[in-house]
Amino acid sequence: MRKILYSPGYGAGWTTWAYTSNREVLKFMLEYPPFVQGLEGEQAFEKGARTYKMLILGEDNTVHLAPEGYAETEFKDEYQRQHPKEQYTSVQRYPACLPLDHFIEEYTEKFPDEDLPYFGGLADLKVYEVPDGARVRVKEYDGSETVEVEGEFEGWM
Repeated sequence: MRKILYSPGYGAGWTTWAYTSNREVLKFMLEYPPFVQGLEGEQAFEKGARTYKMLILGEDNTVHLAPEGYAETEFKDEYQRQHPKEQYTSVQRYPACLPLDHFIEEYTEKFPDEDLPYFGGLADLKVYEVPDGARVRVKEYDGSETVEVEGEFEGWM
């Protein structure tokens, strides 16, 4: 089975909100193994109890990860102290089991000409299993992603 990532919660998608048409980027995001492993490990060991970390998206699309244990207001205050002339565009949370720092490092190495994706869909990220070799399409409505496997839905034969 092939394991892919999608964000079924409302608000923001994962690959559908990546703001790129680069298929290599989308495949990288869709199948990023450390995220799959992190989410599967979280389910096995924490029995669904999800803990979160935070990130701030800066004006220039830079991502700032919160130090371990920071509360949201403490993180915002610290960011403003370090960047007094900048406004941040958003504060987002993501599952603590995801190695986001490694994702950012690998992403920027593999795709130096691409902007980082929007990370809003990370908060509800899930693993979905599809048959090996199956083609998938991730669709989004109001930020909620669904996975369609070719041949399993109306119109595909």
